[in-house]
Amino acid sequence: MDPSEPPILLGRICRHWRAVAHFTPMLLRSMHISLPFVHDGHHSAKRQVPVTLGKVLEQWLERSATSSLDVSLSDASLYSSHPHNQPIPHHPIYKLVGVCRRLRHLALTGKALELLPLLRLGSESFPLLESLRVSTTDGGAITDYQDMTNALQSPSLTDISIFVPADPLLLPLQWAQLTSLALECLSWWTANSYRGGLDGVGALEVLRRRPNLQRCELRMFQDRGALALTSDTFCPICTPSSSEGNTDFRRGFRISMHPNFAVCWSGRPGTLDGLRISTPIQDMPMRAEIDTAFFASSDLVFELLCSFPIFYLHLYSSRHSYISLVDDVFLVYLYPPRHDLCPMLTHVTLTPEVGTGPSDTAVLAFIRAQMGWPTPLQQVEVHFVREMEVDIMSELGPFIWTGFKSPSTISKFCSGNLMPAVDWTNDTGSNDSCTDPK
Repeated sequence: MDPSEPPILLGRICRHWRAVAHFTPMLLRSMHISLPFVHDGHHSAKRQVPVTLGKVLEQWLERSATSSLDVSLSDASLYSSHPHNQPIPHHPIYKLVGVCRRLRHLALTGKALELLPLLRLGSESFPLLESLRVSTTDGGAITDYQDMTNALQSPSLTDISIFVPADPLLLPLQWAQLTSLALECLSWWTANSYRGGLDGVGALEVLRRRPNLQRCELRMFQDRGALALTSDTFCPICTPSSSEGNTDFRRGFRISMHPNFAVCWSGRPGTLDGLRISTPIQDMPMRAEIDTAFFASSDLVFELLCSFPIFYLHLYSSRHSYISLVDDVFLVYLYPPRHDLCPMLTHVTLTPEVGTGPSDTAVLAFIRAQMGWPTPLQQVEVHFVREMEVDIMSELGPFIWTGFKSPSTISKFCSGNLMPAVDWTNDTGSNDSCTDPK
């Protein structure tokens, strides 16, 4: 925000445009406020920037009349030598306090102490607030400041994004009214140990509190040693990433339930390396991609499968693991009607690590059980790097030739004679032979 912004600039063109700018409050309902970094040696500039910005903001807010406001504020002053425990004089946050009842969408980035004057207001001060994003840049826990979480209890708040050191399960969120939630909560050091943060068990607890959530994004940061000790720290729908020379893992997952889709990604923080996304399509069923390499047992996987109406399931292993979760016993737990893990399952992809995975016999038994279910399988893909144990296509013949679905058989080989992927589609077609493509 500066004097050259279009709504302000319009008032300097001519009398006609000045009238348009001054009497069209909707032009000024959205604003971005940025406190730039000023070098410590420029003392006069450091004092003048907030004052100048405050004057422009005051003019902007005045001309917006009574319109609801969409405001983002970014404070880069963390990198100056301004005392950590003292707010910047004339900080723009004080201007926003005066119009808190008009705020509809609010995004705040800066030191916790600078954001405190606005966030500590009571929930009744934000009658229109629908979305709130808070990101602190100084490493201080949000609970270090009394009443800083008051704004999280606003009555109309449905969309919350929190990127601060905190224990998310202790935040006073109105879970029943939330439809969108993003949490990136780091742990922080106290006198003797770390507190807060979010692990895999906490993530599942967040999902249990989600009666009306349509979008959920969770990110977790765990020490490498802690990950080796317990499966409780593992994130269900995710693949980990690590920066070179950094012993921390960043892992996260997104789940959307309307429209139903799932996202999972991997790569170094801040990059799109290995990005994998299933495009959200209206009325499409939920998809889940689960990396089993980071589970010490199958309990959390089973709990996750019970938690959502999953139609498309992809189980894979991104690295070597001494425990193969997707084995014969695992598939037995997917059999209907013995277990209720995935009653709506229609598409399955199994990509285990080399030398692991279920037997051909177990896969066939799973397919037979699913095909006898009211919601039968439509597509199965199994990728094994080993010799095929059973003539899979002849065994699947009864399902392919009954006319239930016109088949299109796709062979996928890595080396030698491997188990092919079998795809039942609605298109008419013939059964192609399973040959090793060269």
